[in-house]
Amino acid sequence: MARQNADQRREAVLRAAVTEFGRFGQDGASTTAIAQGAGISQGYLFRLFPSKRALFLAAVERAFQETEAALRRSADGSPTFPELRRRYEELVSGGDLLRLQLHVYSGALEDAECQEIARRGFIRLWRTVAELTKAPAAEVLDFFAHGMLLNVLAALGFPLPTGRNALASSFETWAADSPVEPPEARSAW
Repeated sequence: MARQNADQRREAVLRAAVTEFGRFGQDGASTTAIAQGAGISQGYLFRLFPSKRALFLAAVERAFQETEAALRRSADGSPTFPELRRRYEELVSGGDLLRLQLHVYSGALEDAECQEIARRGFIRLWRTVAELTKAPAAEVLDFFAHGMLLNVLAALGFPLPTGRNALASSFETWAADSPVEPPEARSAW
């Protein structure tokens, strides 16, 4: 196996960090696990990133970059909202990017630095979708509203079928068949 250069190691660290921070959040993530996932020592990890916090913020930035790149790749030629939705559905069902995104949004509530990175990343995604589709702002807003709904449904364990109509039908069935009372309240009846 060929030795990796510093840029390749940094990329490996960021990939491992997106996964680890996505699973456990900033506080629960292990830098040891990230270093192991990247195939480097923990000491070398801290030569690449001066702190766990710096690594977390770099992973957040990378997650937004990966989302933007995936949307751009799906948009070869003249992109349509259904193509972009399908690509986003694939990203959400993949897990790591979604989990990290949810940690970032919840962390942004009380963390100004996290909020700023998330805000800039979200604005870049908005501009990307607007640029690719050349659609009016209201249609871009609908795209993002659909995406946020997918985030919430995926976080709740809802199976995400592909396509807007399939999702609506599946959600309607899921909502109708799912209990809304806590288990202890149902057993008391």
